[in-house]
Amino acid sequence: MSYTLDPKSSIEALLDYVAGAAAAVQALPATAHLVEPFLVVRKDLQDARDKRDEARFAHKCASAVVRVHDALWDEAILTLSGEAFLAAGKDAKASPYAPLFGTMKASEAQELGPAKALVFGGSVVSKARELAHPRLEAATAALAKAGQDLQQAASARDTAREQAELHELRRSRLVYGVEIAVAHCEVEILQRFPGRRDLVRAMLAPEKPARVRIPGEPVAPVDRPEPVVPPVG
Repeated sequence: MSYTLDPKSSIEALLDYVAGAAAAVQALPATAHLVEPFLVVRKDLQDARDKRDEARFAHKCASAVVRVHDALWDEAILTLSGEAFLAAGKDAKASPYAPLFGTMKASEAQELGPAKALVFGGSVVSKARELAHPRLEAATAALAKAGQDLQQAASARDTAREQAELHELRRSRLVYGVEIAVAHCEVEILQRFPGRRDLVRAMLAPEKPARVRIPGEPVAPVDRPEPVVPPVG
């Protein structure tokens, strides 16, 4: 096969290439039938693009939900810390504050990512329930609920991210699928037009992006045929 595509080609780039190749082969009656494989590949590409976009949107949405529940968890841990501090008579070394936040303050816990925050929050909830201080009951229940909601949101986000990443594998397979269609088309063109590599290039060569000339760069001379001077007389 004469033409290979960049293995990192985006789905959009592949769609552009396939659209051009399909139009090129249809330009001649003798090759118009070769458009069918490209139409099939184009449909696969469009389907992959739509599903990729949906997966990406789902991941973005799930990540946004995590941020909301993370903020609610931050508020819940701070509330419990405040109640524990008041219940301890504003003595950071006294119970129930010290057993809950003696090793890590609520403000420090707020800087943790969701995974570590859930571990720390779960530990605080367990200790608070063991202490069974009546003043902490509502705040402990609120933190437990915030942790559950954050856990569910984080799990949904992770699943959405995994689904989005699967589309990268599908994209790489589609690059190969386009190359197979191109290979079959090239063989058909040369069978109908032996030796016409120029026609193959015109129909199937990937279009190269135009090079932007740097200001001040000298323009390469263009070879032109010498003018023919007619004889005098």
